[in-house]
Amino acid sequence: MGTRFAQASFTTYSQGLASLGPVFRVQLGISLVATGALLTAVSIGTALTLVAWGLLTDRIGERTVLAVGLGGAGLCLALAAYATSFPPLLALLVLAGMFGACSIAAGGRAVLGWFGPRERGTALGVRQMAGPLGAGLAAAALPLLALGWGLRGALLSLALVSLLAGLLCGIWIRTPPGAPSAASAAGKRSPLADSRIWRLALGGSLLVAGQLTLVNYLVLFLNEHRHWAPAAAAVVLAVIQFGGAGSRVLVGFWSDRRGERLGLMRLIAAAGAITLAAVALLADAPVAILVPLLLVTGIISMSSNGLGFTATGEIAGQARAATAMGFQNTALFVTGTVAPIGFGVLVTVAGWPAGFAALALLAAAGWLVLRPLERLEEGGWTGAAEMEFGDGARV
Repeated sequence: MGTRFAQASFTTYSQGLASLGPVFRVQLGISLVATGALLTAVSIGTALTLVAWGLLTDRIGERTVLAVGLGGAGLCLALAAYATSFPPLLALLVLAGMFGACSIAAGGRAVLGWFGPRERGTALGVRQMAGPLGAGLAAAALPLLALGWGLRGALLSLALVSLLAGLLCGIWIRTPPGAPSAASAAGKRSPLADSRIWRLALGGSLLVAGQLTLVNYLVLFLNEHRHWAPAAAAVVLAVIQFGGAGSRVLVGFWSDRRGERLGLMRLIAAAGAITLAAVALLADAPVAILVPLLLVTGIISMSSNGLGFTATGEIAGQARAATAMGFQNTALFVTGTVAPIGFGVLVTVAGWPAGFAALALLAAAGWLVLRPLERLEEGGWTGAAEMEFGDGARV
């Protein structure tokens, strides 16, 4: 419960802030590119500290890391609520990302320790479901909060959620029975020396580029290109977030039944490339065609996250899972930072269809990069990791 709330609280601002894009533009008087920088500021901070949080978690455990990190993120968001110009707001959102990154590496390791190899996909899918649920609630609520209490009220509400999550993690999180000690982690080969971890991080990054960019720019696209009201556009984003939440659980369950992660990731990559290409072609199509297509595209783009994290943890083993997952998420967030900014520049120069076409190419590249890993997984690459994790302890 604690890890799910931690993940949800983090995504309320790491992804939910996208619904405030038009508010940022109006109140701060900034450009589309500057707005994109604000919306990816949390990702920048996250990328800077994910590996460090993973290393710390492998040494001192999840409970302390989550309590301190989420509490720090809440304080940064509270200060951001009182920022009145672009530079301090950008800096404080980066700091919020640096603290909030703890929820990704630490929370994933905690889940992996409690479940066996035929349950991890579903378990991590449930945990990853909390992310889009939190983001979806934020996407629906933040524009209304900003309308009633201004940008400050919206940011203070995010601060409160993060502080509450830190408190609950300090109360609820427990160490799984038989969890490896810090000494055992120190004696093992670093997962950063494993080429499979690097390839998986690269392939996952190419897939997540479409997800984070679409989430960040969907409201702006519908508002500026199709002239929708921000609140109406935010509803579309919220539906995508909720649909994406459900898809992560279903895909995780499917992967447990099939006993594979990478084959499904490649299938999702191919579907994402096709649907993003369709969005590029139909960006000016009637709303009755475009909106359902955006919903399908967004849900597909969000469905693979749990698979990548599960595979990463299984390759690394529990003693080093937080470090490995921290590294993978660093790669994901670097891509999630660069891709939206590059997307904003490309849209400014060449238009929205060109931006969506570029995202389709990235998804196709992810499909290619992951191909060798699918073959390795078919050969039983997780055997050693399953022995280390064991059958999974249950509560």
